[in-house]
Amino acid sequence: MAKRRSLTAASAQTAQPQDNFLHALLARWLGVLSLAVTLAFFLQTRDSAQIKITLFYIGAAGFFALWLSALYLRGQNIFNKKNLTLLLPFLCLFIYVLLSYFISPNFFGRFEGFSYFIFYAALFAAVSFEAREDFLSTLVSFILCAAWAAFLYGVLQIINNCLLPGADPLFWTDFFGKRIFSTSANPNFYADFCLAALMLAAARFLYNKDKKMLALIALGLVNIFFTESKAAWLALGAGAVLFAAVYLAFFAALARKTKIKTAVFVIAIALFLGALAGVFSAKRIRSVNFRLYTWA
Repeated sequence: MAKRRSLTAASAQTAQPQDNFLHALLARWLGVLSLAVTLAFFLQTRDSAQIKITLFYIGAAGFFALWLSALYLRGQNIFNKKNLTLLLPFLCLFIYVLLSYFISPNFFGRFEGFSYFIFYAALFAAVSFEAREDFLSTLVSFILCAAWAAFLYGVLQIINNCLLPGADPLFWTDFFGKRIFSTSANPNFYADFCLAALMLAAARFLYNKDKKMLALIALGLVNIFFTESKAAWLALGAGAVLFAAVYLAFFAALARKTKIKTAVFVIAIALFLGALAGVFSAKRIRSVNFRLYTWA
């Protein structure tokens, strides 16, 4: 029995360096994938969307292979009662997507969209299980690098569209008129990325007071404004309220002195952003009517 225990302990010690290596590799793999999807736009191909999709599938498949290897080395079974709380949101999304897929028409035509949702849910679940501080720090750093690249190119598009025509050397800069889309090929998709990157930049600034994050936040807000995305302003207002609520709830000791001021400021920002969304909706009422017709 003692011999068996010593062998088990020895195998665990051998697996530990491999597990740490895979853990670090998982964060860098996912980070490089986010950079690759962002920078693929500069290949100057009219099929950039398909290139991004292909990169995502290849990168996600590689990530899952590495993650399953890490689980095998740890001897870890994630499907147990202890992990139910963590798995429940992804299981609910999976069940919802599965049911909606099988009860909707155009069964074969919707398979690609169905596979997207499955990959996204599984990817977020895997990241949740690996979410140690070093993993998240590495991943966020890569995403913020991608944000710098996208935001700076977005500024170049603004200069090209509003101040100096011809400043942008890429051929698609006026595909959406004065609206910018940076490396996302669509103003609304780009606004989504800007929102996510803004929240990460704000969290990084509150975490280590990195002043470069303030510049990144400012660039992101300018980019969102020139996407003219109505939903982006509504989402930013809602996101600001939720972000402030989490900050005040979990970092109350740090925020006690400014709690009331922060709450008033965030509510005012949310109301302003809601009004701004209304202004953009009035400017492009045909877009609003099209969406209402589609939902109906």
